[in-house]
Amino acid sequence: MEGDDLDPLFELYKEVVADGGAVPADGEPTIDVFLEGWIRKRSVFVAWRDGEAVGTYFVRSNFPAFAAHIAQAGYIVARRARRGGIGTELLRHSLDQARELGFSAMMFNLVLESNPSRQLYEAGGFTVVGRIPEAREKEPG
Repeated sequence: MEGDDLDPLFELYKEVVADGGAVPADGEPTIDVFLEGWIRKRSVFVAWRDGEAVGTYFVRSNFPAFAAHIAQAGYIVARRARRGGIGTELLRHSLDQARELGFSAMMFNLVLESNPSRQLYEAGGFTVVGRIPEAREKEPG
């Protein structure tokens, strides 16, 4: 990620919040929440098409103090680029990057019922290993 990437990535984040794919704790997609939840202490990558950010992902240690070999990743694909293979490419790239960063496993956190990423992860060979009922404090809408 370059310094100039922050504004377009924040716009993608706001788009996901508006679509209900992310729910900030206070309900508002502020730059501070975005920085804390998406940028800080993460390796961030951006997919560009024709000079526009069409997707992004981060990779980080999911359990730094206890199981630092397990990566967590999060993805955003721009509305205008969805269903065009960007998510699949981001997933492939993130798995390669996670290995390069020394991780030997990867996990994802998502709202199962409403997140289109589930199909992407399952197509990539991942399975659901647990559920936390009512994990969200606030539901979208």
